[in-house]
Amino acid sequence: MAEPEVALRYLVAELVAEMTRIDTTIAEIHGALRLQETRPWTPLERYGLARLVESFYTGVERVLDRIEAVFGGRDRSSAGWHRALLSAAALDVPGVRVAVLSPQSVEVLELLLAFRHRSRNLYAFELDEVRVRAVAEQAVAAWPPVRAEVEHFAAQLLPV
Repeated sequence: MAEPEVALRYLVAELVAEMTRIDTTIAEIHGALRLQETRPWTPLERYGLARLVESFYTGVERVLDRIEAVFGGRDRSSAGWHRALLSAAALDVPGVRVAVLSPQSVEVLELLLAFRHRSRNLYAFELDEVRVRAVAEQAVAAWPPVRAEVEHFAAQLLPV
């Protein structure tokens, strides 16, 4: 097996493993949303749900960062590297790689990135319950198409 093919096989295995961890996080978000329909939220539950949303976005970012490490090598030292990573994921780079994500997925993920930034810079008691719930629901809705797009990308990496 040629060295580039080995690297791509490792990349696909890493993507699958990371997506499995994201699946678990999404299941936890689902559970938290269901639990919190039955009674008022405690501050700790509101904070926990916000943290799960942060964890979801961080997992997606790990997937994209791993792809960029193999195909693009974006500079992580710039102030806007998180947004640049999302933008790069929507690029079709002829002769290098196809787009990983659709512009629609990038748009939703940008909202989740903004939430992660805000929630990391607030005290837990400052998190708005309505906003946390809305963003958690966005994360749950975003994951199936994002996962499908990453799977489609990964399927194109390996010869049949």
